[in-house]
Amino acid sequence: MISKGLSNFLAFSCIAFLAFLYWPEPEGKIRPIRQAIPKPNLIKLAQSMDASHLLKINTNKTLAGFGAKLFFDREFSSNHQVSCASCHKPELSFTDGLTVAQGVATTKRNTPTLINVHLNQWQFWDGRAHSLVTQAWGPIEDPREHGINRGRVGQILFRKYKKDYKTLFGSFPKELGDFLSKSNAHAMPTVSIGTVPSEIASYALGTMSNFSEQTSIIQEAADRELSPNIWFGKKFLSKQPQPQGWLDTYEGLSPELQSDLDQLFFNFGLALEAFQQTIVSNQSPFDSFLIKLNDSTSILESYNKDFGPEEWQGFKVFAESGCSNCHLGANFSDQQFHNIGLPYNGTLDLGRAAGLAQLVVDPVTCDSIEPFDREACKELKYLDMTSIETLAAFKTPTLRNLKTTAPYMHDGRFSDLDEVLNHYESKDVEPALGHRSESIPQLEWTEKDRAHLKAFLNSLNSTVSFLK
Repeated sequence: MISKGLSNFLAFSCIAFLAFLYWPEPEGKIRPIRQAIPKPNLIKLAQSMDASHLLKINTNKTLAGFGAKLFFDREFSSNHQVSCASCHKPELSFTDGLTVAQGVATTKRNTPTLINVHLNQWQFWDGRAHSLVTQAWGPIEDPREHGINRGRVGQILFRKYKKDYKTLFGSFPKELGDFLSKSNAHAMPTVSIGTVPSEIASYALGTMSNFSEQTSIIQEAADRELSPNIWFGKKFLSKQPQPQGWLDTYEGLSPELQSDLDQLFFNFGLALEAFQQTIVSNQSPFDSFLIKLNDSTSILESYNKDFGPEEWQGFKVFAESGCSNCHLGANFSDQQFHNIGLPYNGTLDLGRAAGLAQLVVDPVTCDSIEPFDREACKELKYLDMTSIETLAAFKTPTLRNLKTTAPYMHDGRFSDLDEVLNHYESKDVEPALGHRSESIPQLEWTEKDRAHLKAFLNSLNSTVSFLK
C-alpha cells in the first residue's frame, strides 16, 4: 500500500512532468521556425505585392501643385529655416538621414518616408492621425518642428498665396481677411491631451526592463503625490507648451472667425495631402520582375538584370521566415502596429498606446474627411484602448527604398540592414516596455540566407516619381 506522502510525491511529479511537456517557451525564446512554402504559393504571394496600380491614383493636379509650393516653403516655420522638405528630402526618398528629426528643435522620433504614403491607413509611427490631412497639421503646430500656428499659416496664405488659394477654395471671408492682415494674428486652439488607460500604465510599469527608470518614475509619482499609474500617463503624454498669447487670441475670436480659421487650416492640409499623394516608388527591379511574372508565371523567364536567382532566393527566405506576415502588400506593410522587442535605448516611448490616446481626443472626426470609407475610419470604432498589445508597438514601415531611408526604426537606432537583421536574430533581449509580439518569431539565418535576404531587400530600391 502506497503511503500518503509517496502518493502526493508521485502526483506532484506527474503534474511537473506534464507541465514540462506543455508549458510554453519563455517569452523571447521562441524557437526559430522556417516554414517551407510551395512554389505556386510563393508566386501568388509575390504577385500580391504588385504596385503597378499606384499609377492609377486620382488626385486634383492643381491642388497638388499648390501643395508642392507649400511643402517646400520655409516661411512656414518660426525661424524661416524649416519646410516640410527639411525633414522629407526628395533625394533621400523623403526622409532626412538623421537618427531623429530636426526641426526648429530636436524631436524624439525618426523621420518616416513619404513614398506611397497615400497607402497608409494611419499616419505617424504611433498612428495618432487618421488621415494625411490631419497629419499635415501636427508638425506645423509642434514647437519642436515648425513651431508656428494656424493664424500664422493663414497670414502667409493671405499675403503670399491669395491667388492660388482663391482658385481652389474661393475668396477669404472678409472678417478672416481683416484678422489675417494684423501683425499679431498668431492664434491656435488648446491642444487636447488624451489619457493612457490605467491598465496600460500598470502593465507598462510592471514590464519595464530598465529598473532604474522604473524606480525613478515611481519616485516622481510619490513626489507629486500621484499614483504611479496616473503619473506615468501624464509623463508620456504631456505636450510641449505653446505661448499663452496664441491660445488667448484664438479664444478671443468669435465662433464664426474660429470656424473660418480652422477651415483655412483644413484647406492647407488638403493641399499638402494632395501633393503627398503624388509621391510614388514602384519601379524597382522587383516590380519589373512582377510585371513579367504576372504575364507568364514563369520565374526563370521573369528575371531581369537586377532581379535574378539570388534575389528570388532572398524573397523565399523573406517569406518562409515570416517577414511577409507584417511586410506585405504593394508597400510591404500590413498597416498595423507591433512591438518587435526593441530593448531600452535611453528613452521610453509608448508607441501605439500613446497614439490611441491622442486619436480619441482628435477634434476632427475621421468621417469628416474624404474618402469617408477609408479603412482607418472603419477600424477606429473597434480599437481597444486597453489592449496591452498596443504598448511600445509601432507601425510596420515600408521596406521600399531602404538604400536611402536609413537609419531605421522609430528612434533611428539601427544604421544599416545588418543591424536590423541582428536584432531579429538576438536572443534573450528584453523589450523596453511590454512584450515582443507573438507574430514575430525568433529568427536564425545562415550566411547564405542572410546574403540572399539582403539581395532581395535591395531589389526594392527605386527612383521616386511624381504622378502627373
